[in-house]
Amino acid sequence: NAIRHSRWGQAMAAAWLSYVAVDFLTHAVVLAPWWRTTAPFWLPPIQLLRMIPFGYLSFALYAIGLVWLLPRLVGERPRSSQAAAYAAVVGLLVGLIQALANYSVFPMPASALIVWPLSLTLGSVAAGLAAASVLTAHRPARRLVVIFFIALAVILIGVVFQNLLFPTPADHLARSACSAGLPAA
Repeated sequence: NAIRHSRWGQAMAAAWLSYVAVDFLTHAVVLAPWWRTTAPFWLPPIQLLRMIPFGYLSFALYAIGLVWLLPRLVGERPRSSQAAAYAAVVGLLVGLIQALANYSVFPMPASALIVWPLSLTLGSVAAGLAAASVLTAHRPARRLVVIFFIALAVILIGVVFQNLLFPTPADHLARSACSAGLPAA
């Protein structure tokens, strides 16, 4: 029982790491132009940066729930295809629910009704695959370490692409600092 709980904890950590990496790549690189064109709807970048821990906490809670349900709905040792399908359905449903609920009370672009569910689905599939990989591994701790380094590599590659493809103009950061009530750097 202790081994099972340890394996589940490692699967949850792997799911969270994978979700964070895919979310960063999705939003900071692939969707960077979308975030810029819809900037009037969001907090200034400096304030968004301060809110990231809340996003990461939400990803952790999502990963915990996803991994908790995975063995109960799919089985103790889910195949990758089963985990990906399960995570895609859960991700799409949660993403749609979240986007519709937010759209009903917050001023946001209609395109978020497509972008947010799809990005949540991508992160969810990555989390489900990582969790299944750990749950079925002979040495789950080693698999978690491998997933950690893959997630780190994805984030580093994302940072490079983000700065090469979509660098943030210095005046944009200065304007967002002033609008956030901070002294311009």
